[in-house]
Amino acid sequence: MADGSYEVNAYGAAVKVRSPSMVVLLHVVTLGFYNWYWYYKINRELRDFGKVYRLERLQEVNPWLSLLAVTFGSLLIVPAIVSWYRCTKRIQDAQAVLGHSPLSGLAIGFSFAGGLLLTLPFLIIPYLVQDALNKVWEPFRGIDPHAGHDPNLAPVSIGALDSLPQARGWDTGRVDAEQMAAITHFLLSRAGLDAGARTQQANDLAARIRPLVVGAEPDLEPERLLELVAATRAEAPSDSTAPPATAG
Repeated sequence: MADGSYEVNAYGAAVKVRSPSMVVLLHVVTLGFYNWYWYYKINRELRDFGKVYRLERLQEVNPWLSLLAVTFGSLLIVPAIVSWYRCTKRIQDAQAVLGHSPLSGLAIGFSFAGGLLLTLPFLIIPYLVQDALNKVWEPFRGIDPHAGHDPNLAPVSIGALDSLPQARGWDTGRVDAEQMAAITHFLLSRAGLDAGARTQQANDLAARIRPLVVGAEPDLEPERLLELVAATRAEAPSDSTAPPATAG
């Protein structure tokens, strides 16, 4: 693409990497109208990513209501502020899947407040937001655009299956949806990592997960621990009730 953007398939979620500078430029040359289109698109992308990784705060969003909050709702100011607050939280949830540092809510808040007095600070927001989203989407580049993904079917090695009967006795109830999404992402992407990065990511993630799993052997290999947690959670019955859409 001439603007440097490209489509990415995040295991079934169609998302787009965009040049943050180009996003800001389009905000300027369209006198802010591009912001409406862009805001709808990023919230739709976050919603679809949330469905893939079962992230409640993401999958419950209605991008049309988000758009309404920053258009007509901006006349009242408060709906737009609430919508941006929720959007920032969604981005932080998506970043957590890949273990990224969260987007600064303070930076977004101060930029929004400054934009109420001067237009220029508003332009900091799309740059920061798109840059943060790009770092989430880029690792998925190169995945077959027709490939789907069920987080409950994370790859588990044959060696891990040997330990599955014992792992079924573990209590994994304290491992929340966000942490499960991070485990799933690691198991799906590990084959493309070099040995050092794979070991480091497994160690870091297992260090977060191990204290939450009651009954697991303390000396269990990090990658094996993650596989077994994924396998046992996949066997657990899930609630198929779809969460309601919320405004903003």
